[in-house]
Amino acid sequence: DEAAQTLADGVAEDLLDRLGQVPRMRVVARTSSFAFREQADDVKRIGRALGVAWVLEGSVRTDGQRLVIGAQLVDTRTGFVAWSTRLERPLADLFAVQDEISRAVALQVMQRIDPGIELPEAHRSAGVQAWQEFMLARELFSRRTQDWRPAARAALQRALALEPDFARALALRAIVDLLEAEHTPQREALHEAARAGVQRALAVDPGLGLAHAALGLLHLQRDEWAAADAALSRALEFDPQLAAAANWRHIALNSLGRRDEAQAVLERALQLDPLNPTLRGNMAAAHEREGRDALARQE
Repeated sequence: DEAAQTLADGVAEDLLDRLGQVPRMRVVARTSSFAFREQADDVKRIGRALGVAWVLEGSVRTDGQRLVIGAQLVDTRTGFVAWSTRLERPLADLFAVQDEISRAVALQVMQRIDPGIELPEAHRSAGVQAWQEFMLARELFSRRTQDWRPAARAALQRALALEPDFARALALRAIVDLLEAEHTPQREALHEAARAGVQRALAVDPGLGLAHAALGLLHLQRDEWAAADAALSRALEFDPQLAAAANWRHIALNSLGRRDEAQAVLERALQLDPLNPTLRGNMAAAHEREGRDALARQE
């Protein structure tokens, strides 16, 4: 039902956020990892497709006024379950439950993969409704289906109407504006709106990788290659899992003539998001530029 789906989405987002902050842990981005959400697929095949050693599976259902949550950590090399848990909590405070569950599951996962790592906090800084609108927009941004931009922008507007200083929503709205600017004569107006949104987001949260990524994309669209590279490098320092920032940085590096670095950055982006069609297309173009036609066709 809706409450269970909302909690499942929220827990998944929080786990990606928390685990993605761990320097020694590569966590596959949502575009690729969520591709298997509705599939009863063999975990070994998922491991090969994503290039991962572990898969975290979970489920949420409601039972009257209680939530029943299950999670298990599976070794993709053997298919064996290394750890599992079942939790029951009251349905009353969905957001508090989400935070408790994501924290507990992340802690268990990290203890089994690398006991020496300290558990990071989730970056979430908004109320339930604003956060849900942001997640909807981010889902649309990740999928990039036809006509996704108006729906994503509307969701972000609703989030910001509730919480005007929601830095992540400000940053993502700037990115949506910039991607819209590629398809409309109102390019300058959208650039100015994006610049204002980025500045506001960075004033609220100077360490927000998504805001630095938006700034980098703005510089990229204005052919300010060195400034774009600097901003996108900062984005990846603050949030190493931002595959979009890595992709945009590879474009900036190519424009600066730093082809080897660009290739390495794009390969890193594909490690984070191996099923992302945009990244695969860019890798095909990179192979084609270097005369590697067979690899280009493969991509």
